[in-house]
Amino acid sequence: MPKITYVECSGREHRVEVPLGRSVMRGAVDNSIPGIDADCECACATCHVYVDESWLGTTGTPVPGSQEASMLSFAALAQPNSRLSCQITVSEALDGLIVRMPEGQTPRWRDDRSVGIGPIAYVTELRPAMLVPGDRGPHGPLQTGVENRR
Repeated sequence: MPKITYVECSGREHRVEVPLGRSVMRGAVDNSIPGIDADCECACATCHVYVDESWLGTTGTPVPGSQEASMLSFAALAQPNSRLSCQITVSEALDGLIVRMPEGQTPRWRDDRSVGIGPIAYVTELRPAMLVPGDRGPHGPLQTGVENRR
């Protein structure tokens, strides 16, 4: 099975095996990789990643005018190597692929009890000083508490 390395904006790496034919997004979700929320199957860009420059020849870039290109035009911090991970299908040729999550797509909790990632993040148990002062999501200050769950 191909191994893919997912790198959080903090630099923390997660190297996991992903079955052939699955999307890079599904590999992240199935392995509980923080930073790829995958809310919608290509309608919201919550699976936005930066493909390592050395892999762009293999993964390709979004086709101009495609749904992926349109979604990325709305993504915070899009770069030339941006892709929606739901649009990258795992093959043997992608063994060793490295993708990075944009800042703001991975919450900076002091422990690993986050259960939601994206414009609205929430935690299973809120404790004082759990958020790092000044934390902001792509749409403003992070909100906490189950009352914000979609």
